[in-house]
Amino acid sequence: IPTFQEVIDLVKAHNASTDKKIGLYPELKQPTVFKEKNIDPTDKLLAYFDELDEANIPFYFQCFDAEYLIALRGQTKAKLIMLLYEIADDKGGIKANLDYDVFAKHVDGVGISKALLKTGIVDIAHKQGHKVHIWTLRDDVVGEGFDDSSKELSAYLKMGIDGVFSDFPDTARRVVDGS
Repeated sequence: IPTFQEVIDLVKAHNASTDKKIGLYPELKQPTVFKEKNIDPTDKLLAYFDELDEANIPFYFQCFDAEYLIALRGQTKAKLIMLLYEIADDKGGIKANLDYDVFAKHVDGVGISKALLKTGIVDIAHKQGHKVHIWTLRDDVVGEGFDDSSKELSAYLKMGIDGVFSDFPDTARRVVDGS
Protein backbone atom coordinates (compact mmCIF):
# COMPACT_ATOMS: atom_id res chain seq x y z
CA ILE A 1 0.00 0.00 0.00
CA PRO A 2 1.58 3.28 -1.04
CA THR A 3 1.90 6.12 1.42
CA PHE A 4 0.16 9.38 0.65
CA GLN A 5 3.59 10.93 -0.02
CA GLU A 6 4.30 8.22 -2.59
CA VAL A 7 0.98 8.96 -4.29
CA ILE A 8 1.78 12.68 -4.35
CA ASP A 9 5.20 11.92 -5.84
CA LEU A 10 3.59 9.72 -8.50
CA VAL A 11 1.14 12.48 -9.44
CA LYS A 12 3.95 15.05 -9.56
CA ALA A 13 5.95 12.83 -11.91
CA HIS A 14 2.93 12.21 -14.13
CA ASN A 15 1.95 15.86 -14.28
CA ALA A 16 5.52 16.88 -15.14
CA SER A 17 5.51 14.54 -18.12
CA THR A 18 2.19 15.41 -19.79
CA ASP A 19 -0.28 18.17 -20.55
CA LYS A 20 -3.11 16.02 -19.19
CA LYS A 21 -2.88 16.81 -15.48
CA ILE A 22 -4.44 14.69 -12.78
CA GLY A 23 -5.40 15.67 -9.28
CA LEU A 24 -6.09 14.06 -5.93
CA TYR A 25 -9.12 13.68 -3.69
CA PRO A 26 -7.99 12.47 -0.25
CA GLU A 27 -10.41 11.65 2.54
CA LEU A 28 -9.94 11.53 6.27
CA LYS A 29 -12.69 9.28 7.58
CA GLN A 30 -12.89 10.04 11.28
CA PRO A 31 -10.33 12.52 12.59
CA THR A 32 -11.89 12.41 16.05
CA VAL A 33 -10.84 8.76 16.38
CA PHE A 34 -7.23 9.81 15.89
CA LYS A 35 -7.59 12.70 18.32
CA GLU A 36 -9.07 10.39 20.97
CA LYS A 37 -5.85 8.38 20.71
CA ASN A 38 -3.78 11.57 21.06
CA ILE A 39 -2.83 11.50 17.39
CA ASP A 40 -3.72 14.73 15.64
CA PRO A 41 -3.34 14.36 11.86
CA THR A 42 -3.95 18.04 11.16
CA ASP A 43 -0.36 19.36 10.93
CA LYS A 44 0.73 16.55 8.61
CA LEU A 45 -2.41 16.96 6.50
CA LEU A 46 -1.85 20.70 6.16
CA ALA A 47 1.76 20.07 5.13
CA TYR A 48 0.49 17.75 2.37
CA PHE A 49 -1.99 20.43 1.28
CA ASP A 50 0.86 22.96 1.05
CA GLU A 51 2.88 20.51 -1.01
CA LEU A 52 -0.03 19.94 -3.37
CA ASP A 53 -0.52 23.70 -3.75
CA GLU A 54 3.17 24.26 -4.45
CA ALA A 55 3.17 21.48 -7.04
CA ASN A 56 0.03 22.97 -8.64
CA ILE A 57 -1.83 19.68 -8.20
CA PRO A 58 -5.58 20.22 -8.16
CA PHE A 59 -7.27 18.58 -5.19
CA TYR A 60 -10.29 18.39 -2.98
CA PHE A 61 -10.31 17.17 0.62
CA GLN A 62 -13.33 15.30 1.93
CA CYS A 63 -14.44 14.34 5.40
CA PHE A 64 -17.63 13.25 7.20
CA ASP A 65 -16.66 15.32 10.24
CA ALA A 66 -18.13 18.79 9.63
CA GLU A 67 -16.54 20.26 12.76
CA TYR A 68 -13.11 19.16 11.53
CA LEU A 69 -13.72 20.84 8.18
CA ILE A 70 -14.74 24.05 9.95
CA ALA A 71 -11.49 23.96 11.93
CA LEU A 72 -9.49 23.45 8.72
CA ARG A 73 -11.19 26.31 6.87
CA GLY A 74 -9.03 29.00 8.45
CA GLN A 75 -5.82 27.05 7.96
CA THR A 76 -5.89 26.09 4.28
CA LYS A 77 -6.98 27.09 0.81
CA ALA A 78 -7.93 23.47 0.08
CA LYS A 79 -11.32 22.81 -1.47
CA LEU A 80 -13.22 21.26 1.43
CA ILE A 81 -16.02 18.79 0.73
CA MET A 82 -18.45 17.78 3.45
CA LEU A 83 -19.57 14.19 3.08
CA LEU A 84 -23.22 13.48 3.77
CA TYR A 85 -25.17 10.25 3.95
CA GLU A 86 -28.85 9.55 4.19
CA ILE A 87 -30.85 8.89 7.33
CA ALA A 88 -34.56 8.32 7.80
CA ASP A 89 -36.66 11.38 8.46
CA ASP A 90 -39.74 11.44 10.69
CA LYS A 91 -42.07 11.08 7.67
CA GLY A 92 -40.63 7.84 6.34
CA GLY A 93 -38.44 9.54 3.77
CA ILE A 94 -34.76 10.38 3.85
CA LYS A 95 -32.67 13.39 4.69
CA ALA A 96 -28.98 14.18 5.08
CA ASN A 97 -27.31 13.23 8.34
CA LEU A 98 -26.37 16.91 8.90
CA ASP A 99 -28.08 20.20 8.16
CA TYR A 100 -26.15 21.34 5.11
CA ASP A 101 -27.23 24.99 5.52
CA VAL A 102 -25.53 25.18 8.93
CA PHE A 103 -22.17 24.20 7.46
CA ALA A 104 -22.47 25.58 3.92
CA LYS A 105 -20.41 28.73 4.56
CA HIS A 106 -17.47 26.62 5.74
CA VAL A 107 -17.16 24.23 2.80
CA ASP A 108 -16.77 24.30 -0.96
CA GLY A 109 -19.15 21.48 -1.72
CA VAL A 110 -20.76 18.25 -0.68
CA GLY A 111 -20.11 14.62 -1.40
CA ILE A 112 -23.38 12.77 -1.07
CA SER A 113 -24.69 9.26 -1.25
CA LYS A 114 -26.77 8.75 -4.39
CA ALA A 115 -29.90 8.38 -2.25
CA LEU A 116 -29.72 12.07 -1.31
CA LEU A 117 -30.21 13.17 -4.91
CA LYS A 118 -33.97 12.97 -4.41
CA THR A 119 -33.83 15.59 -1.63
CA GLY A 120 -33.09 18.56 -3.90
CA ILE A 121 -29.60 19.00 -2.47
CA VAL A 122 -28.05 19.54 -5.90
CA ASP A 123 -30.01 22.76 -6.43
CA ILE A 124 -29.44 23.88 -2.83
CA ALA A 125 -25.68 23.37 -3.11
CA HIS A 126 -25.43 25.02 -6.51
CA LYS A 127 -27.24 28.09 -5.16
CA GLN A 128 -24.43 28.28 -2.57
CA GLY A 129 -21.88 28.09 -5.42
CA HIS A 130 -20.83 24.61 -4.30
CA LYS A 131 -19.89 21.44 -6.12
CA VAL A 132 -21.88 18.23 -5.69
CA HIS A 133 -20.10 14.91 -5.98
CA ILE A 134 -21.91 11.60 -5.55
CA TRP A 135 -20.80 8.23 -4.32
CA THR A 136 -20.60 5.43 -5.35
CA LEU A 137 -21.42 4.37 -8.90
CA ARG A 138 -21.07 0.62 -9.37
CA ASP A 139 -21.69 -1.58 -12.41
CA ASP A 140 -22.66 -4.50 -10.18
CA VAL A 141 -25.05 -2.57 -7.89
CA VAL A 142 -27.17 -0.39 -10.12
CA GLY A 143 -29.54 2.18 -8.66
CA GLU A 144 -33.21 1.39 -8.44
CA GLY A 145 -35.07 2.12 -11.68
CA PHE A 146 -32.01 1.89 -13.94
CA ASP A 147 -31.05 -0.89 -16.37
CA ASP A 148 -27.34 -0.26 -16.01
CA SER A 149 -24.88 2.10 -14.38
CA SER A 150 -24.28 4.05 -17.60
CA LYS A 151 -27.93 5.07 -17.75
CA GLU A 152 -27.87 5.76 -14.02
CA LEU A 153 -24.89 8.12 -14.27
CA SER A 154 -26.34 9.82 -17.36
CA ALA A 155 -29.48 10.62 -15.36
CA TYR A 156 -27.42 11.97 -12.45
CA LEU A 157 -25.38 14.17 -14.77
CA LYS A 158 -28.63 15.60 -16.16
CA MET A 159 -29.58 16.42 -12.54
CA GLY A 160 -26.49 18.62 -12.43
CA ILE A 161 -23.95 16.68 -10.36
CA ASP A 162 -20.39 17.92 -10.74
CA GLY A 163 -18.49 14.72 -10.04
CA VAL A 164 -18.81 11.05 -9.24
CA PHE A 165 -16.95 8.38 -7.35
CA SER A 166 -17.04 5.06 -9.13
CA ASP A 167 -15.67 1.63 -8.43
CA PHE A 168 -15.79 1.18 -12.21
CA PRO A 169 -13.94 4.22 -13.56
CA ASP A 170 -13.98 2.97 -17.16
CA THR A 171 -17.78 3.15 -17.13
CA ALA A 172 -17.85 6.57 -15.48
CA ARG A 173 -15.23 7.99 -17.86
CA ARG A 174 -17.11 6.65 -20.91
CA VAL A 175 -20.37 8.26 -19.74
CA VAL A 176 -18.77 11.57 -18.73
CA ASP A 177 -16.91 11.74 -22.06
CA GLY A 178 -20.17 10.98 -23.91
CA SER A 179 -18.80 7.98 -25.74
